[in-house]
Amino acid sequence: MFRVLFLFLPIFIFSNILKVGKNEKFKTIQSAVASSQSGDSILVESGHYKEGNINITKPLTIIGIGRPVLDGEMKYEILSFRANHIVL
Repeated sequence: MFRVLFLFLPIFIFSNILKVGKNEKFKTIQSAVASSQSGDSILVESGHYKEGNINITKPLTIIGIGRPVLDGEMKYEILSFRANHIVL
């Protein structure tokens, strides 16, 4: 049991939490994804995000807070998953 915890511990030590929202450092999900590293978590606050073609190419966790809306405006594929171990 301790070996398993030891193996997963480095993932949590080196992961970051990036926040997306009107009053946060990142205003778009795309900018947070581009700035993220493998294993990071992205918290998306409530709001209406008009974005498209967001390519996720690394293991990430993306969490919506307060039901954010992702709107591709009927023009774009919103999210493309091109990696393993993505949690949405």
